[in-house]
Amino acid sequence: MQFGVSVMMPELHAAIDSARRTDTSRIPAEMARGESNRPAASVLDLGSNSVKLSHYTMDAHNDFKLYHQRSVRLRLFEGLKGGVMQPEYVDRTVETLRLFREAIDFEGIRHVVAVATSAIRDAKNRRDIVDRIRQETGLDFKILSDRDEALYSYTGAVRMLHIPSVLFFDIGGGSLEVVTAKSYKVRGAHSFPLGSLRLTQKFAEDPKYEDVDFEAMKKYIGKALPSLKDLEVKDGELYSAGDYGGAGGDNGGGGGSDDDDGDDRSGNDVRDGAGRPAVAMVGVGGVLRSLTKYVQDAKGYPLSKTHNYQLSMTDLEDIWKKIRDMPPDKIAKIPTINSSRADTLRASVLVIMSFLKSVKCERLTVSAHGLREGALALSIQHPAAFKSQRIDEQHIRETVLSAVSPSSALVSSKIDALVELLLSANLLHPVDRPVIRYALEQTDRLRSFRDISNILYTIMDDDSHLSHGDQLVAALALMHLRKRRKADINLLNFGSIARPYDKKRIRRMSAIVLAYQILEKSSADMAPEFGKGGSVTLAVHAPSGSRFPHLMFQEACSQLEGAFGIPFRPDLRVVG
Repeated sequence: MQFGVSVMMPELHAAIDSARRTDTSRIPAEMARGESNRPAASVLDLGSNSVKLSHYTMDAHNDFKLYHQRSVRLRLFEGLKGGVMQPEYVDRTVETLRLFREAIDFEGIRHVVAVATSAIRDAKNRRDIVDRIRQETGLDFKILSDRDEALYSYTGAVRMLHIPSVLFFDIGGGSLEVVTAKSYKVRGAHSFPLGSLRLTQKFAEDPKYEDVDFEAMKKYIGKALPSLKDLEVKDGELYSAGDYGGAGGDNGGGGGSDDDDGDDRSGNDVRDGAGRPAVAMVGVGGVLRSLTKYVQDAKGYPLSKTHNYQLSMTDLEDIWKKIRDMPPDKIAKIPTINSSRADTLRASVLVIMSFLKSVKCERLTVSAHGLREGALALSIQHPAAFKSQRIDEQHIRETVLSAVSPSSALVSSKIDALVELLLSANLLHPVDRPVIRYALEQTDRLRSFRDISNILYTIMDDDSHLSHGDQLVAALALMHLRKRRKADINLLNFGSIARPYDKKRIRRMSAIVLAYQILEKSSADMAPEFGKGGSVTLAVHAPSGSRFPHLMFQEACSQLEGAFGIPFRPDLRVVG
């Protein structure tokens, strides 16, 4: 499929602008503020295989970051006998949740989101279970319908990937959830009984799951999986997210500039040759994170980072050949595989491979964000609807869009005009815009490090909608401000995800960031324009009485000139 340059549709652009004008008072008042004076929240996810507790810090924009997670394997699906959850499994669940309740109280967190999925949903005595949990722990679990589970998980993933049109799936122990969306509008949400634990139990021929009839399992999966028509996706419309730079590329960068060999593409709203929104395959789930770590380790990937990584069908087929006949106890010894997934890993790989084949897709984007993050975001954005479990597609779209920046927006108007001028002259590429924005958002971190090398690892530890390569470019642009040679050396160290023209991109973005820092700190504005001979005049409007750093700004102009190969001339004007 061929893709051309696209710009975000005006109506989608307007919807994003509206959604991002979120009143920060939406952050629930009961959120405790810890030592960092930042709101915090906890999410509990009671699934078929395990129960997870996650702690998050929050900021004023409703963005949150995981700072602690703990998981206990309960295997509740095994406790369903005749549709009834057996007492010993309920006892073990309550005991674990009492411990988690204590951990939440110890952190001083009062905003708690608790959701239960497939195993509890399937239990005939589900009401009795959640009532007992509430009585003994004070935790009020919401039993999610299969549709809600799918939508919450979609919300968590897409709000961090910024991909408008997706075929999304979440594979768990009890079920496979699938969502289709176009331009951030949900078109369908489905649930299929294809969870890895459920399938392993169904087709295992011994209690240790060593002998599993995978041929029968494969046939069963094939019959249960939906077709593209069922999912409202047209044949040929689905593409691999690696076909553009906005969501991972081939785990490398996504942009270029005037004379590079980069692709002609921009933004995350990619369209096919007929102008239709192309649909990306996106997946979440603990098993996908484990598989990603396995592939990265085998390939010597330079980052320990699963979010926004591209897994290919070839990757999955290679894994399948190695583990198909491997007993669970040997799988558990693979360093990158979570031992708790050893007995269900093969079923998971078979489901994912079968799904990709059924929809004719060769690659998927892995998100490290899913159900828990989606539930937390919805509880903040739409607290009343969340509490009453009346979340609908409009709530989902608004919550996703509130985290998405318009493709043309920058973090500060002080530098917008310069970037647009350079774009108009093809000295920057449109996909450089969000990378510059991301770099500018990180500038405050520069004050936190004596050794600038540390900023690279701090920034790369963050999950972002940028590809790994573009996130690396943003981090190295900041490093370049202080240690140019060190930035060049680090670029070489990450050669497998960097592109040939990234050195030029880093130098150009670093020069732009330097100019931005001077304007921001001096409360000055700038109006750039092309002059004679292709030079750029930077008319700086500094407030009267200010001590504008003339020499520093002259140095910034020199760096811009060296990076872009054209003269930049400062023109200081005092106003007010």
